[in-house]
Amino acid sequence: MLPYTYTFPYPRDKEPFEEYMPRLLRELQDMYERISLELGGYFEETFTWNPGSLADGVGETSSDIPAPGATLGDYVSVSCSLDLQGILCTAYVQATDVVRIRLQNETGGTIDLASGTFRIKVKKAL
Repeated sequence: MLPYTYTFPYPRDKEPFEEYMPRLLRELQDMYERISLELGGYFEETFTWNPGSLADGVGETSSDIPAPGATLGDYVSVSCSLDLQGILCTAYVQATDVVRIRLQNETGGTIDLASGTFRIKVKKAL
């Protein structure tokens, strides 16, 4: 049995069609992602991030990345469109429904990455 109760997103009273359809699609996508996670599936998110210049021994953590259904202990993988030049890149569940990415420079020099596309994938730990 799923831990959440899902209710179909019917139109609100006198809600115009052009407002209902985008809301319907958003809510159905959210339901799909949550159910997939609960059944051992996964969630993916792509976003652009421009981390600051990182001196040796310095790291930076991203802002919160919404990940519906993610819970502590789930597996998180991350990929990046950039050459990380030796910078360590990890991702983790920070709190329920929230993932963060951590970059850590241990290369011996300062590295300033350009803006890049990061992709996270959360898989439920069963």
